[in-house]
Amino acid sequence: MKKIIILLTLIPIISFCQVNKHNVFGIDLNLDWYSLTNYSMITYATTNYENKAAPCVITDFKYYYDKIDKDFMDIGFSELLLGFPKDKNDVHGLTPVILIARFNYKDLNDYKLYSNKNITKILALLKSKFGDAELNMVKEKTSLYKWSGENYETFLSSVENDLQTTYIYTKK
Repeated sequence: MKKIIILLTLIPIISFCQVNKHNVFGIDLNLDWYSLTNYSMITYATTNYENKAAPCVITDFKYYYDKIDKDFMDIGFSELLLGFPKDKNDVHGLTPVILIARFNYKDLNDYKLYSNKNITKILALLKSKFGDAELNMVKEKTSLYKWSGENYETFLSSVENDLQTTYIYTKK
């Protein structure tokens, strides 16, 4: 009986101390399709069918934007996307495996004007959350930064030829 009482008192403490492993700047990647997108199963199935070559079902999640950290939203990404596993018959409990936040530049001049500013803003936020990057590669037309943790990998890249700066968070 004593062991049961001790166990029952520890359960709330243990539960409270567990870290939400995939909460990135207020984007809770432990939530399911409905909670993040507010889209129907039909939307999932249609996107899955129309993009057969894509590795994930990629969608926006504007319904959830009001829950995202202000500092992250203030960066001003062109698009925020989530990737969910493909070919599922039910999306209840289906959580995303990837977060993509991207700047799309309209032309080379736009890229040259804004990419370094955008990288600097994103890097400051990523360093505050993940520390220094384990990979830091800056070349003439490309830059890549990488962080890894026990249950995630996250990347920041900027590629002049693609006219994009992209932040990616993936679950391991």
